Amino acid sequence: VGGFVPPSRTNTPSYPNSSITQHQVLSAAMQERNMHEASWDSKFERYACRVDQSQEDRSVEIPIFSMARPHMRGFHYAWMTFFFAFLAWFAITPLLAEVQKSLELTKAQIWTSNIASVAGAVVTRCMAGLFCDVYGARWMSAAVLLIC
Repeated sequence: VGGFVPPSRTNTPSYPNSSITQHQVLSAAMQERNMHEASWDSKFERYACRVDQSQEDRSVEIPIFSMARPHMRGFHYAWMTFFFAFLAWFAITPLLAEVQKSLELTKAQIWTSNIASVAGAVVTRCMAGLFCDVYGARWMSAAVLLIC
């Protein structure tokens, strides 16, 4: 009598009226603390945002105003690339009437330019796909941003 008996890790709740054990609380705290830690095979030691190591260090949050590497910088460059591609693809349509007047183009010339634009886009996307396979999407995306 009078000896200390430690509570069981699996059966005894640590908090009154709760089924959460002390082991579960410590496990959750350890997991939360390691959320910024990189996997052993990563070139980074820590990340600015929380990551899931079981999914190849994918981010589990989106700190929208951060430009920290690699997750948020990649996120922001991806939406900027999409925006520039969207702008380049659809920019001429609202200005087509003015371009037609200033360059004195006929309807046939405008249709020819539209066909050439679509054909050029097909060829460019095929080449971009090949370059993505060889050099990676990151370098191809950077090249597109520099060219535009």
